[in-house]
This record gives sequence, structure tokens and C-alpha cells, in this order.
Amino acid sequence: MSHHSRPRTLFALTLVLAAGLLVPGACRKMSSEKASEKTTEKMMGNFLSKATGKKTDIDLSKGEIKIKTEEGDAVISYGANVWPNDLPEGTIKFEGGTIKGVTKNQLPNGTSWMVIVEKVAEDDLNKYIDELKNDGWEIQMTTATAVGSYNQAKKDSLNLTMSYSKEEKTLGLSFILEKEG
Repeated sequence: MSHHSRPRTLFALTLVLAAGLLVPGACRKMSSEKASEKTTEKMMGNFLSKATGKKTDIDLSKGEIKIKTEEGDAVISYGANVWPNDLPEGTIKFEGGTIKGVTKNQLPNGTSWMVIVEKVAEDDLNKYIDELKNDGWEIQMTTATAVGSYNQAKKDSLNLTMSYSKEEKTLGLSFILEKEG
């Protein structure tokens, strides 16, 4: 396995993860019709196979997207609208806005959670970043533009990416817990 294939696979899995947030209702609706579910699974599998250059099988069931690849398996859970209670110790809950969706992605090299929050005031994000700093998180990167901001933070083996859109007032929080070793 080349080192180039893993980033492409992770990027493609992230796309599926985002798609799971955007269309959880559609996925549930389709699951009531087995033919539609199988068509969707095949389409997503074909897309990921092309994106990664590796054979990829998709299984949509019980609010999960199960992905099988030559490099390993991943499970993406989607559709929740409450703060995930299984985030690792050391994670600080974001208190502002309204949670639109949550996904959990189990990958061979770790676990990731994505929380999408709507109706977020920029001040709430700034307070959250200050809370992280006060709790020992290292802010590794901050980029601010007229349309939003992007921040990366790290504490031990836990990484956090925060993407904020000023216009949409939406915040994407992506926590990644890397496996040791």
C-alpha cells in the first residue's frame, strides 16, 4: 500500500461522512425500500472506488454507513442532534448554537466525530477557543477570512478542527482521536 492511497481514502470517507450529515433523512427514507437502498449503496461504492482507486463496498443500515475497503473497514454513524456522549476524555462541549447533526467514523488508524452546529455566534466560537487554550489545548493554526474561520487544535492524541461560516452561522467541529502506536 502506498502512502498516497491512505490520504485519498480518508478524503473520500470524509466526503461520505459529510453526505451522511446532509442526507440522513433521505438515507432513512430509502432504507424502507430495499431496492432504493441497494441502488444508493452501489452508487456510493462506485463513487468511493473511483475516488480512491480501490474497491469499496457500502452498506447503509440502522443509521450507519459501513464501508469496506482493501485498506480496512470504517463505520460512519449519522443523524444524531445531541452532543456525542462518547467523545474522549479531555473534550470540551461547545455550548452555543443548535446541533444539526453528528457523525462518528471508525477508521483503522483512529476514530473521528463530526458535530455540525447551526445558529452559532462568532463570539461563542471565540469563547470556545479560549476555553480550549485554558484547558491545555495547543492552537496549531488559525485562519480568518471575510467569510469565516478555520482553526486546528491538539491535546495529546486528540485533534480538533473548527470550520466556521459567518454567512451560514454554522460551525463544523471535527474531533479525531488517533490510535496509539
